[in-house]
Amino acid sequence: MEEQVSVHNGAGGIPEWAVDVTPDSAERLVASLSDIAIVVDGEGMIHDVVTNDIELAREVGEGWRGRAWIEIVTPESRPKVEDLIGRALKGSPTQAREINHPTDRGVDLPIRYSAVALGRTGRIIAVGRDLRRLSALQRKLVETQDVLERDYSRYRAAETRYRMLFHVTTDPVLIVDGATLRITEANPAAIEQLAPVSDKLVNRTVLSCFDYDSGQLLESALKTARRTGTVPGIEARLATTGTTFAVSIAVFRQEQDVSFLLQLLPVEGAKGAQAGGAAQDVARVVEHFPLAFVVIDEDWRITEANQAFLELVHLASKEQILGQVIAKWLGRPGVDMELLMARLRESQSVRSFPTILRGSFGGSEDIEVTAVSTLVGQNPVYGLLMRRALLQPAAAVREPNPYTSVDQVTELVGRVSLKDMVRESADIIEKLCIEAALKRSGDNRASAAQMLGLSRQSFYAKMRRHGLGNLGGMDDDESE
Repeated sequence: MEEQVSVHNGAGGIPEWAVDVTPDSAERLVASLSDIAIVVDGEGMIHDVVTNDIELAREVGEGWRGRAWIEIVTPESRPKVEDLIGRALKGSPTQAREINHPTDRGVDLPIRYSAVALGRTGRIIAVGRDLRRLSALQRKLVETQDVLERDYSRYRAAETRYRMLFHVTTDPVLIVDGATLRITEANPAAIEQLAPVSDKLVNRTVLSCFDYDSGQLLESALKTARRTGTVPGIEARLATTGTTFAVSIAVFRQEQDVSFLLQLLPVEGAKGAQAGGAAQDVARVVEHFPLAFVVIDEDWRITEANQAFLELVHLASKEQILGQVIAKWLGRPGVDMELLMARLRESQSVRSFPTILRGSFGGSEDIEVTAVSTLVGQNPVYGLLMRRALLQPAAAVREPNPYTSVDQVTELVGRVSLKDMVRESADIIEKLCIEAALKRSGDNRASAAQMLGLSRQSFYAKMRRHGLGNLGGMDDDESE
């Protein structure tokens, strides 16, 4: 005989199982189905509170019983409480409402309540879900999205700087895939000089651009560069025009793939007349470019600068800066320019180098420098693109005195002034001495202060500044 299963639809009386429900089991049932449940009368007075969440019970305590529901919520939540009570008393379906409770910690406790009347007693039970975990997840999501947006903006700015430098240079520049030796990117100068009758330079093998002997020499140089990371420059002859170029090779990685940056400089200056018109066009573009751009020689003297740079250093004409040493305005004296030029000599390009720019009449501001090294004839020249420093994500803002050892402070050499490093070192030593005195005295602050030759008030002030110990117990030390 098959077992019959009945489904109760809420009409026609109380279901059989409900008759056996005791008050204790009903309380456990409500607690298991919600984070918190409160029982109120028709006037909104709280008669009972049930919760199975230890943390929530600690927040609620015994202070809710005997109080009006609207007294323990924030002002904007009171209309929601009145609406829940009114609908429950009328027997109308109640929509879940999010209600905030103020706490002693100054942070609201968000709970989503639904309410239903308890038979003919005139009382109402409101069951709620704690929304703090959901709120924390939402807040973390928003913070993560903000950081991602700032990172994306920084990457877009870096890409813009790269594209600008890549396109304005008058020398052919090629990006070559390290595995296939196919050209993945070529600047306008490379397309014009290496493939004048075709725009299909990209995706060709770089070796096919040169004659056989030069191709063999270039292939060997690329293999050496891939293996060692560096290779001396070579000379290679184009297959189409026979023009000889000095080829410099740089190796870089994109994720797991190796790529080559090839810069080609004509050995003979036969193309000077043709390049003259293009150079003038580039000069006009750079002059009106919104970011500051400066060209310097090997002695750091300015040979060219655009209007944006003049505005940053508060000068009116180029005559005031041409021939001047760039270190007069750029970088911390004796530190930043040496570091920047050393990195340029090592890798031929530097991105987002943090430094400062000083105005001609005082004041300074943080900037980022993207720089590239190239040759004009046999002489090296350097192009510096400058922009005001972007704000860092909030999670990356440096906390006061984040260093815990002098070794960490010495790593700042070249990035901050000696005065700042000495101050950081003094703070570290002071903190270490206080910690040692507390340890030696068995955490007796009065004895530790005496060891260091400090008054108790001064000792407590230093502990507070370094975030050491629980200063709420100072009276205990006084009695020791």
